Amino acid sequence: MRAHLDDVSGFTLIELLVVVAIAGIIASMAAPSFTSMIQGSAVSAATNDLFSSIRLARSEAVKRGSRTSVCKSSSSMSASPACDAGASWQDGWVVYNDANENGVIDSEDVVLVHEPLKFGFAVAPDAIFADFVSFNAVGASTTNANGFASGSIVMRYGDDEKEISIMSNGRVRIE
Repeated sequence: MRAHLDDVSGFTLIELLVVVAIAGIIASMAAPSFTSMIQGSAVSAATNDLFSSIRLARSEAVKRGSRTSVCKSSSSMSASPACDAGASWQDGWVVYNDANENGVIDSEDVVLVHEPLKFGFAVAPDAIFADFVSFNAVGASTTNANGFASGSIVMRYGDDEKEISIMSNGRVRIE
């Protein structure tokens, strides 16, 4: 017996190509918003990492009863990390307890290290936090000369940015 053409069901090649073309158009419209979502997620993650490191430094300063700092470091992942004024915050950072207050990371001082941020990040600190963020034994944000310090650090990736505000009383928040 022979099947009649009226009994055949399915899609023709033309119908299938039209559906694939429409799906491609819809996917290409979603791609820019997906990129924006990825950038927003990346800047949030990096900001939260630095925010957590700063909060840890304040907590350690109060717990240990001595100055604790977060400094930028191009050698944060090495065996003996050091603060580096020539580095940028994108290169990584080190949280260290500076009990002898010499501003140098001694081997027993290191509390936490953070690897470099991925390519494309821009970190813009206020001048007072250009090299480090430091807290004294009572948790107040200070300078090397033990003056009080307040300001912000802005993290940017693509069109997204977040700001970490640090008050002189030691309060840290993301805006």
